[in-house]
Amino acid sequence: MSPYLEKQGYPASFEFKGTIIFVSNRPLSKIPQAIQSRSLILNLDMTNAELCDHVRSIAHATLPSLTVQQRIDLIDFIHLHADTFKDLSIRTFIKGATLMAEPNWKNLIRFAL
Repeated sequence: MSPYLEKQGYPASFEFKGTIIFVSNRPLSKIPQAIQSRSLILNLDMTNAELCDHVRSIAHATLPSLTVQQRIDLIDFIHLHADTFKDLSIRTFIKGATLMAEPNWKNLIRFAL
């Protein structure tokens, strides 16, 4: 223990009886075993279909610049090609919405995202 902390009267050790919430976006294989063994692990990964369903449920707020039909078209198109995207996330839909102004938006989305 540092001399400063000792001088301030802090104990050299103590027993912690509280709880901690540990949130991480790292793969479980990258989390140290000591943390894993002391944790209740809740995996919140979504499948591509679950992500598309989630975006569909929040599309009015997430994609406000699009009409209802454009939202449906975009989500259906991305869902259809979900396995071809490098990184499927809500950002994919937001970026896709910006490309819908172009007549060849489907090709642009498949190429750019």
